[in-house]
Amino acid sequence: MPTASGDAASRLDALEARLRLLEDERAIRDLLSTYSSHADAMRDDDWLALWSQDGAIEVAMGEGSALLARPGRWSGPEGLRAFITNPDGHQRPGFYGRSMHMHGNNSIVVVDGDDARATTYSLLLQRIGDQTVVVGAGVSAWRFRREEGSWVVVERRRSEVGAAETAELLGTTR
Repeated sequence: MPTASGDAASRLDALEARLRLLEDERAIRDLLSTYSSHADAMRDDDWLALWSQDGAIEVAMGEGSALLARPGRWSGPEGLRAFITNPDGHQRPGFYGRSMHMHGNNSIVVVDGDDARATTYSLLLQRIGDQTVVVGAGVSAWRFRREEGSWVVVERRRSEVGAAETAELLGTTR
């Protein structure tokens, strides 16, 4: 039969584990928000610092997508830099200061030790003339890793609404 002090120690251990999980989930949600604001504010070096050295982003478009980004996959520091500094993408005239990436919507985060995954709805709004319009809507599947005590992005796979991959990405946190 467990002693009262042993039972209390077990309960404390369980409580600490639950608190660690909540802190990890919050850190990942904060990382998603920081990712978006760095992308919107042309803080490219800060955006790149959120990634692991083996990080990769993959973008798929649906039929008739309004997004100007081209489908593809960019890997590693140089590939990610090419993505965020693309003169026809994030660096195109009129994009910075007039767009808003939203990645925390309908987020599901699953933490497993020093690895985590998440799915989020992804919206891209842009001010065009005197109107704010939705120029992209989709789903992102994310993988994260804890490195030196902080969470970093390992992979982001994004699929536009209507693309064949959308349902698959939604299932990555089951």
